[in-house]
Amino acid sequence: MKNPSLKIFTTALMISGNTIGAGILGLPILWGMAGALPSIVGLMAIWMVMLGTAFVLVWRMTSHGPEVTGLPSLFQKELGPF
Repeated sequence: MKNPSLKIFTTALMISGNTIGAGILGLPILWGMAGALPSIVGLMAIWMVMLGTAFVLVWRMTSHGPEVTGLPSLFQKELGPF
């Protein structure tokens, strides 16, 4: 990929696809019992943490260049082969 914004977009899609699971899908139902306002505030806080983590991962993945193709190669590059 020669377009860097396309690389960031596809990496963001990969990360967001990994974060969606049964726990994430069940949070609105569970937190809805607490009321509308606490539920909205809590979900927004969780969303901000996930968004910040995604930005950090995308930034680190794109800063290493084409040799980092996924999370395993990023972890190997950052933490070493062991």
